[in-house]
Amino acid sequence: MLIGMAALAVGCSRPGPPRFEAVGVTRVGASAEGVELVFHIAAINDSKEPLPLRRVSYTLALEGREVFTGVRSPETTLSRYETHEIDLPAIVPPEYDTRGVAPYRLSGSVTYLTPGKLAEVLFESDMLVPEADLNIAGEIDFGGGG
Repeated sequence: MLIGMAALAVGCSRPGPPRFEAVGVTRVGASAEGVELVFHIAAINDSKEPLPLRRVSYTLALEGREVFTGVRSPETTLSRYETHEIDLPAIVPPEYDTRGVAPYRLSGSVTYLTPGKLAEVLFESDMLVPEADLNIAGEIDFGGGG
């Protein structure tokens, strides 16, 4: 019961979640395994407290079809009122037609740590693991060839 009350107290005082916006997409290369892309994402902290980002779980869908799922450590802490760019790699399988322009959606969640020792203990014990939604859409210009 004490742990539940402590979790509630931490939850009431914690800062809001980070936000995410698309910055761009870079085509890194192509091989027999597919087309390698890197999604550049702005991670935005509107809070007066720093927010360490711990894990990003994400899925890439092209034209409504899921083509890649990944998990990544952002390896960054968003300082107070800071915007920081994180990069998320993805590979589009060779069976997907990578010519022309295709709409994409990058969706998933980002776990982050709220300030305070109690929050850290609850996070490490998987009792309080705050998550922020990642939901970004745009278009990728694959050019004329795949």
